[in-house]
Amino acid sequence: MVKSKIVIIGILALLQSSQLFAQTDRYMVFFTDKDNSNYSISNPEEFLSQRSILRRTNQGISITEEDLPVNHSYIQGISEIVGADVYHKTKWLNGVMVQATSDELTQIEALSYVESTEFIAPGSKLGGFIDNAPTWNVATEPETTTNSSGFQLRQLRVNYMQEDGYTGDGMMIAVMDGGFTMTNESKAFEHILENDKLIASMDFVDNDTDVYHSSSHGTSVLSCIAAKYNDQMVGTAYDASFILCKTEDVSEEYRIEEYNWVVAAEFADSIGVDVINSSVGYNSFDDPSMSYEYEDLDGETSVITRAQDIAFSKGILTITSAGNSGNSSWRFITTPSDAKNVLAVGAVDASGNKASFSSFGPTADGRTKPDVAAYGSGTVIINGSGNISTKNGTSFAAPLVAGFAASLWQARPELTNTQLKQLIISSASNITDPNNEIGNGIPNYLIAVDKEVLNVQEILAQDANVYPNPVSGNYITLQLNNDLNWSGLKVAFIDMNGKSVIKEKINYQGESRYTLDVSTLSKGAYIVKISVGNKSRKIRILKN
Repeated sequence: MVKSKIVIIGILALLQSSQLFAQTDRYMVFFTDKDNSNYSISNPEEFLSQRSILRRTNQGISITEEDLPVNHSYIQGISEIVGADVYHKTKWLNGVMVQATSDELTQIEALSYVESTEFIAPGSKLGGFIDNAPTWNVATEPETTTNSSGFQLRQLRVNYMQEDGYTGDGMMIAVMDGGFTMTNESKAFEHILENDKLIASMDFVDNDTDVYHSSSHGTSVLSCIAAKYNDQMVGTAYDASFILCKTEDVSEEYRIEEYNWVVAAEFADSIGVDVINSSVGYNSFDDPSMSYEYEDLDGETSVITRAQDIAFSKGILTITSAGNSGNSSWRFITTPSDAKNVLAVGAVDASGNKASFSSFGPTADGRTKPDVAAYGSGTVIINGSGNISTKNGTSFAAPLVAGFAASLWQARPELTNTQLKQLIISSASNITDPNNEIGNGIPNYLIAVDKEVLNVQEILAQDANVYPNPVSGNYITLQLNNDLNWSGLKVAFIDMNGKSVIKEKINYQGESRYTLDVSTLSKGAYIVKISVGNKSRKIRILKN
């Protein structure tokens, strides 16, 4: 009798122990609706910033139920009734991320307002939210090297963009990556701190605000956009504001990272971001059942692909790296570069040819990818030690274009994200013959701005103009507004490769007209740059 009692007690203890140490995994829980929400689309300021609302207003985008936060009572049901831990919430997909045992998951699935669940990663990793972002201490000077970012800027003609004063000021860029080691300690990013341009940081992997660890990949990516160290390391939009998001778990690869991206994009959207850069890509996971096949690259299947297009629908320009599988058996682009509205960026070398590692298109449904390309073979970056170095990858081509896009949007603030994307594509070097190696080619600021110059010709004509245009003979007349002081006037004719083919310095004597010899110009399009001191005007001409 005593022996039986001991056995029973032992069995009960074993059962209790198994419950205590039951496997906790990570899941997404999706809800059926947003009924009885505490929020209303008529009061968006309760869940979106004024900047986010203004972005939608300026582009004619309506605020819909998709923008409403997840129903709070549904979240309470999971945490209080079931007892599972609830973490990130996604309003776009109407769900929450939870850590739960199999028994808790069964109870969650039985709730009337739960539509479905999805296993997204094994084990538990998330903890309670901590606001623990370290203080920036920008004390580390980059080691001097012979590397310079000048070439990668010139390949996009960003040197002319920055000369025109377009450096991303007033724009907000979110960078999604795996970590930003040394960003908060490097002199190359000091101007961000000094000018209050770091808007927010969030680690969606560990559920805190410290993003300055785990990986330096994000540091290198960010430097292509944001760095400013003398003239040696200059990003394509160094005066922009930034949101840094850690979405990539560099210690493992599961579908949870796609959902981290979704939540991060919603976070960035709610703050009011203009551009999102994602130098991430997925096709193979540690759990093979999660992996994607080529047939899934259809712009509709993967979680992060669908989320990219949702972000775009909110007026954000989404930019992503095409992938580095060009030399591998996979060969193709990775998600989310198959998204229908994302600007997918491949990598080229110094000659403008496809870098061997850059992934190929097309998408599974036959669309040309990548969309454009930029320098990714030996890109000059800030590394994890805070030094100037070089790296290969579409990961670094993408942020060059992201900064290019933000600075171009600064120049053309009236454009929608759709119009801006099309302008970038139409300025690219391969626009007449796009392919699945470099897409439409390398974007060109001079051509992009050239396509808009004729629309503002009347404004330019108030100060200076040239005629006849198109040019049919060997001479062109420069017409000046004599109410202005034109002392030290310089005129340059720049071809579409950014080369000054004619330079003239005019001895201004108060006359309103000057004749210029253009007999050496070949047929084609040119930009006439008229400069006085640090001010300049650009006018497009055609030579027939």
